[in-house]
Amino acid sequence: MAASSNGQRTGVADDVVFERSRIDVLKEERQYIQKKTFTKWINSFLNKVDMNCNDLFTDLADGKLLLKLLEIISGKKIGRPSHGKMRVHKVENLNKSLAFLHTVVRLKSRFGLFVFPAVKFYDVVPACQSGQFT
Repeated sequence: MAASSNGQRTGVADDVVFERSRIDVLKEERQYIQKKTFTKWINSFLNKVDMNCNDLFTDLADGKLLLKLLEIISGKKIGRPSHGKMRVHKVENLNKSLAFLHTVVRLKSRFGLFVFPAVKFYDVVPACQSGQFT
């Protein structure tokens, strides 16, 4: 056991608990900074057409803002988004975004064509909001 500055003994377990809690705090801080930075980057493009992203996860979840962002960045028309509020409409918009990325960027992994279903993207958003996705 190690002695503290006031003469009391502290255990190794206390040090481990402190370090784990500090790591969790730093992880949350890093995630917050990344979210804030990426939101500002998105807004630097969206401001050109008088649009704004306030919350990265909720505003991009329906795919409408993402489609507009891709149009602005690429300079190409993608098409009109589905304006329904049901999950199927949101997933359709995300599919349009991912299909556009596949045709323009040709996303590939070392195992072949990169495939990430829009449903998985849509389902990740609630996990990100609750901090379960890292």
